[in-house]
Amino acid sequence: MAAKDFDFVITLKRNNTAAADVFGALLSFLPLVYFLRLYTELAQPLFIISSIFIALLLWYNYFKNRRGNAINFRYIFLVIAVTFIIIRVQYGTTWLAILYFILLFAEIQFKRNREKGFDKEGITDNGLIRTFVPWSEIKNALIKDGMLTIDYTNNKLFQMEVAGDIEASTEEEFNIFCKAHLTAIKTPVSNEKS
Repeated sequence: MAAKDFDFVITLKRNNTAAADVFGALLSFLPLVYFLRLYTELAQPLFIISSIFIALLLWYNYFKNRRGNAINFRYIFLVIAVTFIIIRVQYGTTWLAILYFILLFAEIQFKRNREKGFDKEGITDNGLIRTFVPWSEIKNALIKDGMLTIDYTNNKLFQMEVAGDIEASTEEEFNIFCKAHLTAIKTPVSNEKS
């Protein structure tokens, strides 16, 4: 998360990205074929250079995936978008450039680890749009059996698996922290003079 100091930052388990990876490979392969076809027709070096970059990055992703590592298509999408920008006047590909820039940022957002920051004021989520929820809008928040559960006062329930293992002492410390802040909100301090 950003510059703010949080008492606890909980990293949540990432979504299964297999479908996004297949979709990304398909969206990378189609422009590769298109650029190779344009190169064979027009013999412009831009198309072969773009094709080589895309092919090398796809090859790199393939071997990275075989080793069990996470892959991304952001550099491939960037090469494709820039190529479409360069040829936009001649081929009318401005909309494709915009589409691939959107895909670039969507992939970054989708594959980023989701985190929730907890402090004395409330909970901050680094989702697509950074959101803040004060403790007054939360009924309960706890970690149990590797699951973060947040029960909101509007009857919404958030539950997601925490990335990695959490030590029992840290889990207990987190739960005590949340309970203390929720109790403080429910029992306001009275300023009566005796």
